[in-house]
Amino acid sequence: MKIINTRINGIEHPIGFRYDYVTCSWQVTETEAKRQVMAKVEVSLSPDFSEILYEKEGAGLNQAGEELEFELKPRTTYYYRVWVTAENGESAVSEPNKLE
Repeated sequence: MKIINTRINGIEHPIGFRYDYVTCSWQVTETEAKRQVMAKVEVSLSPDFSEILYEKEGAGLNQAGEELEFELKPRTTYYYRVWVTAENGESAVSEPNKLE
């Protein structure tokens, strides 16, 4: 199982944009599973995720676009990643990505 194409508001690695809201999306590949049973999006101020700023987790997270409810500050780099668990027990975490 692999998580690919993680995006913020439809953009990979958005830098220099001003957003009124933040939506995260992702795709799951390399699995025979048909649906996700749990997903989690983490946002951190550090690339090693030692400072988790925001976390959203649940069975109903929408991989086509899940709104993240935290306030963006100007000229600040945020790192995010997505965790998914499928109905067949497989799980995966995306590569860390960033937005600013």
